Amino acid sequence: MVTENKLSTVEKEELQQSASIALKTIRETQEDVGSIKKAVMEGHGFAVEKFKKAEEEFSKVNDRIEKIFAEKELLEKQYKDLEEKTEQMARLYHSPSSKSENSAMAIPEVRKFVEEHREIFKKYISRKISLEDNAAQKFSANSEIANYPQIIKSTLNTYNNIDGGFLMPHPMSNQILEPVLEISPIRQYATTIQMASKDLTVPSLISRPSSFWVGENQSIGTSQPQFGQEVLNTRKLGVIVQMTSEMMEDAVINIEAYVAKVVREEFSRAEGAAFVNGSDDNYEPEGLMTNTLIPEEKSGDANELTFDSIKLIQKKIKDAYDPRYAFNRRTRVDISILKDGQGNYLWQQGNVVSGVAATIDGYPYFIANDFDDVAASNYPVLFGDFRFYWIGDRTGVTVLRDPYSNKTLNVIDLLFIRRLAAKVMLAEAFAKIKISV
Repeated sequence: MVTENKLSTVEKEELQQSASIALKTIRETQEDVGSIKKAVMEGHGFAVEKFKKAEEEFSKVNDRIEKIFAEKELLEKQYKDLEEKTEQMARLYHSPSSKSENSAMAIPEVRKFVEEHREIFKKYISRKISLEDNAAQKFSANSEIANYPQIIKSTLNTYNNIDGGFLMPHPMSNQILEPVLEISPIRQYATTIQMASKDLTVPSLISRPSSFWVGENQSIGTSQPQFGQEVLNTRKLGVIVQMTSEMMEDAVINIEAYVAKVVREEFSRAEGAAFVNGSDDNYEPEGLMTNTLIPEEKSGDANELTFDSIKLIQKKIKDAYDPRYAFNRRTRVDISILKDGQGNYLWQQGNVVSGVAATIDGYPYFIANDFDDVAASNYPVLFGDFRFYWIGDRTGVTVLRDPYSNKTLNVIDLLFIRRLAAKVMLAEAFAKIKISV
């Protein structure tokens, strides 16, 4: 029995120990449950707080969106009003006297303003006065159309540099407009030779030997030809063209090549003028019209060219020559209206299609605009065989590029030179008309 009681005691202790452990476990579990419950409660509160903040932010965003839409509607209305006022202002400017209902003049304030300040408005809208002027300030202070000056002031445009003109592109064509350069084409009809030195001497026959008819046993007379010479002396034509290196680098065209082209054209013009009226001094070659040995035919009128003089000049040229007329384009008109007593014109129309050139009394002609106009004491017409006017080319156009003489100015000198000679070799091959009685 004792053994049973001891066993019961042991069992009790074990049971008590187990119960104590269970109780402890329950308490710990309760604590954990409390901790979990507390954590849950705290997490719930945090989530609620975050939700409330998000809800507030959403409300603010929604309010801003509503405000933006409201501002948009207001701006659209203001823009529409502005368009209407602009159209009214345009109608006001272009039709200030209109009285229709659609006109800006239908607005009482505008009509009153225009009646008082019409000239001010015109000056203001055309920018002839500024906003600082008293008249402009009075204009812009009008209650009904106070916004109009501001519209005008703030409009970007191309006619005023500071309002947008500076922003507009200014393209430049790579083609240059050139006026017509009139060049007397004497070279085309003259004899052209190449000279190996600065002078060329050409022997000429002054007179031929005479021959004699003699009878039997009569002595034969003696005679010999006489010779002279014509000398071609070269003259120099030149020009210096200066340009900066920036001009050469930045021009929209090849400026150096273009300058060379126009200088060659100028040389052609200058030599053509000298071939007609050259002074035969140390600078210019001899011109056709300055040769004093060329015979002349008077026109028979102190101020006009006549039909008879155009025909009479032909008798001064021997038949073996191949003559043609030369004169300027104004004289051509004068000649084209000359006619005989039967109404026959001296000038005869050619045929371009068949290649037949117009003629003067059957002789060809060409236009050289360096000849004189028809006027008292002038020599407007030359008739002759132009093969006996010689042109000697010593050199063509030479170009010297000099970047050193003006290097401190960054300027490049282009020196153009042409050397040539020209002279009437046989004066009898030509004749000229003088406007004189």
